[in-house]
Amino acid sequence: MQDTWRGRGELPEIIGLEDAEEILCFPRPDPSTCSDRIKKLRKKGVTGIVSYGSLELEGFRVLGKGFSSIVVAAMEKGGRVIALKIRRMDSRRPSLIHEADLLAEASEHRLAPRIYWWDRDFIAMEYLQGAHLEDINSLGLSSHETRMLLARLLGKAFVLDLIGIDHGELRRPYRHVIIVGLEPFFIDFESASKTRKPHNLTSLASALLISKGRLTSFFRNRLGSIDKDAVLDALRVYKRCRAKGYQLLLERLGLLDQGHPEPQASRPPCLLEPFSSQPG
Repeated sequence: MQDTWRGRGELPEIIGLEDAEEILCFPRPDPSTCSDRIKKLRKKGVTGIVSYGSLELEGFRVLGKGFSSIVVAAMEKGGRVIALKIRRMDSRRPSLIHEADLLAEASEHRLAPRIYWWDRDFIAMEYLQGAHLEDINSLGLSSHETRMLLARLLGKAFVLDLIGIDHGELRRPYRHVIIVGLEPFFIDFESASKTRKPHNLTSLASALLISKGRLTSFFRNRLGSIDKDAVLDALRVYKRCRAKGYQLLLERLGLLDQGHPEPQASRPPCLLEPFSSQPG
């Protein structure tokens, strides 16, 4: 516990499960459901909720809050801290299992946090001590470190495309990427799908390098001039041939020497791959 929070000031408060019903059954606790959820967590070895995070909810600090779920830090027997995603009581989604399945597949390639267990109401996963992409300015990265991070962001989006998962939110990646050191991880697969054609690399590259916004400004300021037309040309090639387009994008950005990840889900060069008829 102390190692997890070292350098972060006072140790956060740990709340027993019975005293955290407002969070475990947010926003409408009822005794029966809360009792079942607490029993389930105890059986899995969860002993309490850690009041920690940038958001405040019902008097607790939480890591994240969405329309369908909230994410908190939680304590297990033995002192391991995990991130626990909790399905909201008013969620339109009947289960978290579909999201967890996709998250687990992505985590096998280290594109996402490791998953420990899941069911319809909870996803227990690795707690990542890092910064959201929206807070990249606070990291104090050098130009070299920024280039390394950009190469890894694009490389992991490429691998996510190759394994057939469309994240669905990477055009707005601000709170959907956590940076640990210089290693990025995709989080929040709530909108993810394996039935849509994946557009992770094109979406993320657009958000970081083309669209007007603070992320684009950050990378342009750190990397110098970025040829927008050259990036767009590489992304057009990528839509026809992923392998060729990905390499071209790194070349146009001067990132071929940055040690981008070699995807485990690699495929042969697609020089003869036909043009896609799907837009976007």
